[in-house]
Amino acid sequence: MSEYEYEEVTVKEASQDDVGYGVARVSSEVMKKLGLVSGDVIEILGKKKAATKVFPSSQQDSGNAILRIDGNTRDNLNTDINEKVQIRKYKAEFAKIVVIHPTKSIRLLNGEQFLSRFFQGRVVFEGQMQTINAIGKAITLIITKVLPTGIAIVTDNTHIELKEEPYEFNEDQQVSTNENFEDIGDKNSDEKKLHVQSIDNTRLTIQLRVDSMTPGDDNRGKALVDPETMHLLAMSPGDFVTIEGSRRAVAKVWHLPSDDWNMEKVRIESYYSDECGSQRW
Repeated sequence: MSEYEYEEVTVKEASQDDVGYGVARVSSEVMKKLGLVSGDVIEILGKKKAATKVFPSSQQDSGNAILRIDGNTRDNLNTDINEKVQIRKYKAEFAKIVVIHPTKSIRLLNGEQFLSRFFQGRVVFEGQMQTINAIGKAITLIITKVLPTGIAIVTDNTHIELKEEPYEFNEDQQVSTNENFEDIGDKNSDEKKLHVQSIDNTRLTIQLRVDSMTPGDDNRGKALVDPETMHLLAMSPGDFVTIEGSRRAVAKVWHLPSDDWNMEKVRIESYYSDECGSQRW
């Protein structure tokens, strides 16, 4: 429960070091105003609600009411970069039980143990969607039950229950599978970030110009780069990458044709496919 007051802040992109870790950053001034210290939990109110742990942002945000969150948190809020949201301190309890459904039929070997490690120390809430990298692909999960009800923190003593049957979305909840790659990032810029994150959480970010390619089965769900870029990223054809802007997409990386090699660009199709994790993070 929370009896604390809301403060309005503007959503901005998370730093690459924070992407995927479910944390938020605000300026020291906002931290002080809301009575927050590092590691406290905040409730975020956008078009929907979400919650994260909060930490101070860098000096560049000093004096500004800015909230830095990653694409997964923004999607849970149904909020984009530069939109206003409300935040407040939240006194979260430790989670006793967390029930999780996949959004598609999957079977994860030792899935509950894997998710216990993944969510350890994280903030969870009912309705939360989370994309993970497992069994060589991106898998989107939804948290359907948290006890005690509300916002809670996962600990060693939290019982994680992973259901095999996919979650049944109602019409308002269904995640679109027709997002355009052109929607990723700043609509006023043709510069997008190719953000690479492997299963063992090593990652590298490079800035590439996005070129489009003709939609079709042969190109579906692919991000094409030249061999030198793939070598720089320590990746092999067929590995998964995320393309990070104001939103995020998942795709398989492949080589550009030899007559189109260019280390400054990535060529991507105009829409996601189900097999490469088309649901938004």
